[in-house]
Amino acid sequence: MNKISYILVFYLIFFFGSYKLTLARSQVWKVISLFDLEGGILYSTSSCSTTGHNGTNPIIEDINKVEITKKFNKINVISKSYEMKGCKIQGLIVNIDPDVFHRDNVNNLDSLDEEFLIKYIDQYSNSSVTDIMLCVNTHVSSFKSKVRMDFVDKYFQKKENGIEVNYTHSRAAIAYKYYEVLGVDMFKVWIDHLRKNNINPWFSFRMNDTHHHTEKANVILSDYFHENVNTYSRILYRDNTIYRGDRSFDYSIKEVRNEMLAYIEEAVTLYDLYGIELDWMRDPIYTKTGYEDAHSGLLTQFMRDIKKIVVEAGEKWGHEIKISVRCPRDIQVTLDLGFDVLTWVAEGLIDQLTPSQYFYTDNTIPVETWKKILAPYSIDLVPSISDMEFSPLGTSIHNAFTYFLWGRISRISNNVETAAGTAASYFSQGADKVYIFNLYGNASNPISQSQKVYTDVIYLLIWTS
Repeated sequence: MNKISYILVFYLIFFFGSYKLTLARSQVWKVISLFDLEGGILYSTSSCSTTGHNGTNPIIEDINKVEITKKFNKINVISKSYEMKGCKIQGLIVNIDPDVFHRDNVNNLDSLDEEFLIKYIDQYSNSSVTDIMLCVNTHVSSFKSKVRMDFVDKYFQKKENGIEVNYTHSRAAIAYKYYEVLGVDMFKVWIDHLRKNNINPWFSFRMNDTHHHTEKANVILSDYFHENVNTYSRILYRDNTIYRGDRSFDYSIKEVRNEMLAYIEEAVTLYDLYGIELDWMRDPIYTKTGYEDAHSGLLTQFMRDIKKIVVEAGEKWGHEIKISVRCPRDIQVTLDLGFDVLTWVAEGLIDQLTPSQYFYTDNTIPVETWKKILAPYSIDLVPSISDMEFSPLGTSIHNAFTYFLWGRISRISNNVETAAGTAASYFSQGADKVYIFNLYGNASNPISQSQKVYTDVIYLLIWTS
């Protein structure tokens, strides 16, 4: 056999090996949660107790069924019969990235109006979704801002970082259409309509987003970023094309903290929100390597400043505004990265905490440990499920081959079973709600092909209220 033949043989061996491992994993998850989408019946064999999975206290007595129907690509629960046992189950929180709404509808400008916005947000009504996190920023603001460059500014931009640019046919055109042509504030429409549907509207702030940091110009990079990247970045000794996280901004620098404080203050002054989320996981690197502990006090003071801003905004709107944080998966990693959440909860600086993965679903987030840590405080614990999960081997020939050659751990998309199984695990360990990250949809086709599985989870989880 020649060299190519050997490679093909190894390719096939690892492909079938990974396929069998994937099947085995799938069967494990099906023990937790079985879905029969085609037959329209959901069967669940989840176990749930106040102390975790122990094979007793089934979440559903015997085998109960939820009948569903598919109409216009949307799944609706039409009847349900089940009995909860031993779990405090309140619902789901979904993080929506409006930047994706902008990107997905660039070629749909003629159809954009206020009704389109309502249709987009309506896909979450009559489901177990209780809260929507509207992500409002990268380095560019999705709402019109006087503090930070926004997408309308990007629409009119002709030169960026010394480079000629034209963003009139990019996602910036969506903001231009709504704010400048129609005179419609997208976020006010969404906030008002979410409240009508009894869903809590939040703003989620990406505290240090690093998307496209290695590029000279991009529609989601601001002039402020370009002007300060060589001063405020946490790592300056490496070429900025090596790793985008090197150019995340250093929160030990007062000007960096003040800019974000001003932006958040503007947001809570302009919009009547149920709460705000500080997404420390985009991206979870906030100071120079080795200085995380030394600078953690600066982040804690930042949190105190945020609390003051939010309390004052709450007085204006006549109600309390909640504060949530998205942090690393476990307490040790969280503290190691400089996020002193123990002090945050002790001082009453946050109302909700979401331990999270970075780019993948970690099915083993230690929810029970977090519950013990938070037990003395009135803090909601909402662990996260994302669009990826670690697998020892991928399902494709490519992933199997790369694992064989380089020993890499691949990432594969969740399916209904894995996502629902993870949710069952989290709820069984005492999670107050479950948080879904990187879930997208399209108003003209609410369950888009690439994201269908996550919307299935929303409508099919047995905890639909």
